[in-house]
Amino acid sequence: MLIKFFRSSFLIQYFLLILVTAGIWIPGFFANQGLPVEPSLITPLYNLAHHLLKLFEAASPALAMVIILLSALTLNNILIFHDLTPKNDLLPAFLFIVLMGSNPLTLCTYPVVLSLPFFTWFLHTIFRINDEPENNMAVFNASILISVISMIYPAAIIIYACIWLILLVFGTFTGRNLIISFIALLLPYIYLFLYFFWTDQLGEALNAYRVYFFEIFHFRINFEIWQLCIWGIFIVFMLLPAFLRITGTLSTFSINFRKKMSATGWLLAFTFPIIIFHGQVDYNSLIFLPATIMIAHYYHLFKKSVWNEIALLIFLLLILTHNYLQLFNA
Repeated sequence: MLIKFFRSSFLIQYFLLILVTAGIWIPGFFANQGLPVEPSLITPLYNLAHHLLKLFEAASPALAMVIILLSALTLNNILIFHDLTPKNDLLPAFLFIVLMGSNPLTLCTYPVVLSLPFFTWFLHTIFRINDEPENNMAVFNASILISVISMIYPAAIIIYACIWLILLVFGTFTGRNLIISFIALLLPYIYLFLYFFWTDQLGEALNAYRVYFFEIFHFRINFEIWQLCIWGIFIVFMLLPAFLRITGTLSTFSINFRKKMSATGWLLAFTFPIIIFHGQVDYNSLIFLPATIMIAHYYHLFKKSVWNEIALLIFLLLILTHNYLQLFNA
């Protein structure tokens, strides 16, 4: 069914991928959700996008749909390039689109969606650290990307610590790389704080950071039964089996695969505290990026699996039903 179909990448697969994306995002154009996250002094890059998107009513869902489709195809190519998924395969792209559209409240442009192109670039850069003997530039690029992302989505700064753990996994944890990563992280902030100082907003900015990062454990979750069912299927029937199977059989794969999948595991682990730290579950969907990698590989371990096919089909049908019911109830 769906898994078997997207294990190829012919024109019909691309057509259906675009069709599924449009089908999931159509309710976003009619629900008029706008931009759910307001600008803040500490998110200068998001503020710029927010100002431009406010000019057109349909811009928010349209840009979200385009970014997610392009990010899905980019992620798919990155996994093929790094031998984490077979060639001529669109399964990771399909899974990523379905997961990102799994909540009708998020069919619009919010900070995580805006930062997805940078996150996929970050993922590619992290994997390159393991491939290159001289990887100082890759470490620098990965760290500066996290710094840039945090100016769109400040909670992402937590992932900087993940870089150090990934360096340990890759066996490239050196003093030189630590200093390089720290300098790269600070560079954009040096310019940002100089701007705050020059415009006499430094005190206000520091207070905004304090408020943002000290409002911890203000945890809100969507208790709507449809959404709980969708998240339940994702965790119980997709993510958890994939994580357990991959960690249990990791030693049977090549050293290159083991290192990169371990790095993905650490990235997955660091997305959970982001959800708790930032508070609102609905708009903290970064977990879907590493989850897609693991679930796609898990599905490829089976030549044929009826249960996985049924779970994925039910998951997609629930998402489509929930998204369109939200539209009718609006």
